[in-house]
Amino acid sequence: MRERNSDVREPLGLAAACAKSGDLEGAMVHLKDVLRVEPDHEIANGMLGGIYAELKMPERATACYEQVLASNPRNVLARFQLGLLQLSGGRRQEAAETLRQAAQLMPADHESYPQLRALLESLRS
Repeated sequence: MRERNSDVREPLGLAAACAKSGDLEGAMVHLKDVLRVEPDHEIANGMLGGIYAELKMPERATACYEQVLASNPRNVLARFQLGLLQLSGGRRQEAAETLRQAAQLMPADHESYPQLRALLESLRS
């Protein structure tokens, strides 16, 4: 994704560095800085969703992934992660639909495709 605003490059890079080093709180601060400038920034929303999911904050993670999908409905990773959150939250039918949509968008040679197919099979049982 091409950056639309050069004001987000630095905080996005800092967020990535913090996340890589395990400083999730620091990463969140920088990602929120990005989102103050560009509320629909796909990468920042996706990264923040991942952090919230890791921190066991599913409602916030869901909101981030939904924001990604509002700006880019074809973002297969956000759709996949949203489906996983729905599944872990006991929303099996909703998760099955979200994961089916992800499977339609995800290339068969994607590294996560086998996991996605296996999840869908398990939901049919």
